[in-house]
Formats: sequence, structure tokens, C-alpha cells
Amino acid sequence: MNGNGTTEITVADSGIGISSQDQASVFDKFYQVPSSSPVREGSGLGLAIAKRLVEQHGGKIWVESEPGRGSRFTFSLPLPTAVLSELERQASGSGREDTQKCLQPLNVALVEDNPSARVMMEAILGTHHVTCFDTGAAAIQEIPKANAHVVIMDIGLPDMSGTNVMKALRSSKRTRNVPMIALSAHAMSGDRERFLAAGFDDYFSKPITDSSGFQSAIERLAANALGIHRRRVRKYERHSRVSGRGHASLTHETDELQDSGT
Repeated sequence: MNGNGTTEITVADSGIGISSQDQASVFDKFYQVPSSSPVREGSGLGLAIAKRLVEQHGGKIWVESEPGRGSRFTFSLPLPTAVLSELERQASGSGREDTQKCLQPLNVALVEDNPSARVMMEAILGTHHVTCFDTGAAAIQEIPKANAHVVIMDIGLPDMSGTNVMKALRSSKRTRNVPMIALSAHAMSGDRERFLAAGFDDYFSKPITDSSGFQSAIERLAANALGIHRRRVRKYERHSRVSGRGHASLTHETDELQDSGT
């Protein structure tokens, strides 16, 4: 992140490089850098599309290159006010009290296909450990293995709806009790009630405008879920002492609770 409220992402290679003359045209539609190779790859549209997308989001894109020394493509994007406020809060140390409310950083599974949205969400989540998934299929396969405390689910995924991903995770023994939050960029009246009725634990529209409230909701849901699991373990411990089933029975019950998402 830069001091002017933007973030920069750079992609570099160690290829043949681009001459200063060709650099002026690489972002033009259908332009391809002259090459001695008889094989031409691509259509010359990739960089033109990237430039258009970056500029639509208020950003800039540029190239730095020397023949024989590779190329560096960089784009910058302005960060939303909510993200900037959260980063400033963390830098000033004013977020310490909020962080202390959670005993330890949470494992957050973020299912989001938009790279810019992932960067912004990771900034909002601050000290928590975030694992990203860009498709519903990847989320269904990997989240049950990730020991996630909370799942944040974009509804508009490229391969399936976030609601169907949530239902698939609810059917897994390891993730059925994990709190899940729905995110949607197409906010409409009644969305919150609809997503809660479908099985989500909370709902927020994108972009997130109240980062503190969003983070508090995540920590509250996780704390409630973990608290319920702790009470179940303590109840079983008392039962074990009365019945005399001992340590082996207690260990078996603890493993079962972990399989269900604790």
C-alpha cells in the first residue's frame, strides 16, 4: 500500500524484454511485440483488457522493461474508504482492544473469485489468518480440511452459487457447525432474510462500509460456535467422571467434536 491510498501489484518475468518503442503500444488492442519466432501466441487482447479493467476501477497500469532483461507490469488501484480506515486503525494501535476480544487469530476461509475484493477483505480482516478460494468446487473440497473457524462466502461465484456451496459444506461433518457469512454485490431488499433462511449465519452487502462491524460479527459468530463446543466437552467430562469410562472415552468424544468443525 502506498501513502496516497492506493495499492500496487507487480508481475515480473525474466523473458526477452520489450523495447522502449514497443512499450508505447503493448496496451493497444491486437498489438503483439515483433518476434523472430514463427509461432504467434495469443490474440494481442490480454493487456488491452487488463488496462480497461484497471481504469474502470480508477487505477493505472504500466510496464517497465529492457530488452534481454525481462519485464515488470504494475497496476495500482485506489482502496475504498472502509479499507483505508481499517488499515489506519490497525497502524495506530487502536484495534488492540478489538483484537483482544478474540482469544487468538481466527482461521477464516474466504470464498471470493475477484482478486481486488480478496485484497480488500484481507486488509479488513487484519490479524486473522485468511485462506482464499476462487471457485465453489475448490471451497467444497478444501475447506473441510482447513480447520476454518468462519467461512465468508461470495454469492456470485463463477462455477456455482455461494448458497449451493454453503449447503454442500453444511452436509459435511467437519463443517456443518462452522459459521458462514454471505456476501453479495447485488444488494436487494429482503436479501438478508433470504440468505439467513437459506442457512447462512449472517449477511453483508459489498463493498463493506463498516469494517469494524464486519470484523465484530465474524468474531462474535466464531466465539459463539467455539463456546458451544467447549460447553459440550465440559458436559462430557462430567459424564465421564460419573460413569467411570475414563480417559479413552473422553478422547473419543473430543475427536468427534473436532470432526464436526471445532
